[in-house]
Amino acid sequence: MASLTFKSKKEVEAFFETTSQISTATSATVKKEYDIILSSIENNGDNIVTVDFVLTGRNKHHTVRLQYDGKETGEWFLWCNADADKDTACNFHQGNSLRPVACNGNIYEVCKHIIGVCDAYKDSISYITDDMLSEAGVIEKPAKKDKEPFEQLKRFAFKIPVLIEGDRGSGKTYEAFEYAKSLDIEPSFVGGHAGIESIDLLGCLVPYAGQENKIEDTSVSAADFFSGDYQMNISSNNSNSLIWKDGPIAEAFRKAQNGKKSILIIDELLRIPQRELNILLTALSPVHGKYNLRTGRILEVIDGIAREEVLSCDTRNLFVLATTNVGGQYAVDTIDPALAERFIVVRKDTEVDTLIYILKNKAEEKGFNYTIAQKAGLFFKKMTNAREQGLVAEIPTLRTLSRAFDLAEQEDEVKDYILAQKLLWVDRDVYGKPVKEQIELVERIVNDYF
Repeated sequence: MASLTFKSKKEVEAFFETTSQISTATSATVKKEYDIILSSIENNGDNIVTVDFVLTGRNKHHTVRLQYDGKETGEWFLWCNADADKDTACNFHQGNSLRPVACNGNIYEVCKHIIGVCDAYKDSISYITDDMLSEAGVIEKPAKKDKEPFEQLKRFAFKIPVLIEGDRGSGKTYEAFEYAKSLDIEPSFVGGHAGIESIDLLGCLVPYAGQENKIEDTSVSAADFFSGDYQMNISSNNSNSLIWKDGPIAEAFRKAQNGKKSILIIDELLRIPQRELNILLTALSPVHGKYNLRTGRILEVIDGIAREEVLSCDTRNLFVLATTNVGGQYAVDTIDPALAERFIVVRKDTEVDTLIYILKNKAEEKGFNYTIAQKAGLFFKKMTNAREQGLVAEIPTLRTLSRAFDLAEQEDEVKDYILAQKLLWVDRDVYGKPVKEQIELVERIVNDYF
């Protein structure tokens, strides 16, 4: 059968809307069978503009193509399985099981793949057709308001501390560092874990061999180091053998006190013991627009009484940005309500569009085709569905997928490095061995998409 023909952009949009409304049951079936992604808009050089909607399911692949002939009053064409081989030819061409759709004064016969595409892109087809017209030079590129990067962080930055909670590997820490990078600020960083003590956060006196502001070669053999003569010489030759070293919290406060914009990133906040987090209770309670931190460092002794250092900075110079996983499956404490009130809590879950965007950038850096990132996004979605059905124990994350891209030297190695991580996502049996059925499922999903 011939492709569906439309006389205007408006007819295309009406068709998408009408088809999605009258074929909801078929749309639901297609959603279960396929993942649908939108390819880039292409101009073939003769001003014929096309965009492909790629449907990928288990051992099944279809392509629905929308084409514009490039003329100002030109026609639009829609058909299924563009450039497909005979083995995967759509029933649209075979004339079987087609659904009639009445729209624009015509009766269109459509396959289930076109119905699924219309449902998936009914809300964005207007933007897609505008972009196609722009690519053909018929209209100017329409102005779109994209989602502003770091929208939530910009709203609260240098006003109030922010705690980002969400899935592991959802890009929480990545976003924190990228935001600091966007401001050209080198952040102070705390990697949270259960063994952290207050001196790791605030600072402490450390041995220092040499004169202040001068680095000397203090290398010595092991035999000489452990000799009594060497130890005695160290004590006698270095009157200031201990020197203060800032911890990351004190470092961030000191930068801000000196008038610089400072960002403190505390990764995995709730893995840090509560008794150590008490430091933040008073430090992040502003007084007259200033944060105040007692470091424990002794500045001077007067009449036998030590004076402790207090770092004071304008709240507008310091942004505290913390991250945490939440949930019983993680080794984290619940946050103390008093500490929680110091933060604005925002949620960041793994979003497929964000995941694909980050992986596309990695693909471009490596010289890979950007479609490898889309395949990784589809793999993530399929694994997510499998976990929701109890078929696998865990799902890949941005961290594990990024690692596959980072390790790969060639594009086809991305698949290999994803498969190499399959034991992360499956259960173990009573003997501690990976469940065979889950391993086979992961391998099958990987092979479906790569």
